Amino acid sequence: MKFLFLFVFCFSLALAAAEERFPMGREMRFDSILASVNGDPVTMLDVLLESTNAENRIQSLYQGDKLYEEIEKLRRKYLHDIVVRKLVYAEYKKKPFEIQNQHVENLIDYLALTMGDGTREGLEKRARAMGTSMEELRNKVREKIAVDILLAHYCERVINITPKDVYNEYERRAKTLTKPARISIRIMFVPKTKAKETDPDPVKVRDQLSEMIRNADDETFGKIVKSNTRGPNWENGGDMGWIDMPLIRPEFAVLLKNPVKGMNAGPAETADGWYFIHVNDFEKAEIPPFESVSGKITRELRREAEEKQRKLYVEKLSRDAIISYYF
Repeated sequence: MKFLFLFVFCFSLALAAAEERFPMGREMRFDSILASVNGDPVTMLDVLLESTNAENRIQSLYQGDKLYEEIEKLRRKYLHDIVVRKLVYAEYKKKPFEIQNQHVENLIDYLALTMGDGTREGLEKRARAMGTSMEELRNKVREKIAVDILLAHYCERVINITPKDVYNEYERRAKTLTKPARISIRIMFVPKTKAKETDPDPVKVRDQLSEMIRNADDETFGKIVKSNTRGPNWENGGDMGWIDMPLIRPEFAVLLKNPVKGMNAGPAETADGWYFIHVNDFEKAEIPPFESVSGKITRELRREAEEKQRKLYVEKLSRDAIISYYF
């Protein structure tokens, strides 16, 4: 019954908002029939009872034709979900089982509470305003309970995710789970061309700086950059911060195949000049331990398996049903 609480919550919000939901245009009557399952109609009211809360969120993101497009996509999704529910409910009616009235009434009380005044009278007034009744609300709640029980039986309880399944998936995802190696560097740039005719020869500058940084530590390297160059981030001593190794430009990657904290490398030649590199720090690639991600992987595998099982179950029910869409 894990979907029931969400259904009841959205259902109550839809009732509360629906009286103000129709200023957008391109709307349909509450009693417009959008689809039918074995002759059992699905109306616009059925969809709005579950889609209104999500539609309100969409209105804050889109406007104009785009808004109408997104609303239509959303309603189609909820319409499909309701059709599926009716297919499953038809199975329940073939072999009905007991659903305790007290359970239904408790949820009706919850609807009344979330409506605002907490009374059955207030809920009934809201229901009448939307063209429905308390008895229809009870039927919808009862239907949802039955469907959740059947889906749990046929599509959830049959799923068995073993520790081996989880570990195999962990190994399969190793590449995507791995935190890439990253490096913190300073760089110093020497252009190949002179800014002014009186500037020193770039090659001589390159060779002199190469000697100056030979044994320079982080602080010294930064001072050399500030005093002698005007390359990237020169005012901060060429500090480039942390960079994921896969994003390092190829000319630098050649010099940083085996980076060690504190090392100086270069020059790396490019079309516009030479770069010297100081490694501030380096972190190797790291895959998170199995224990830290096993729970997440288990949930994802279970969700994927349930969706697959549900799809197969619905396809099986659809083969023996007459389903028509009018929306």
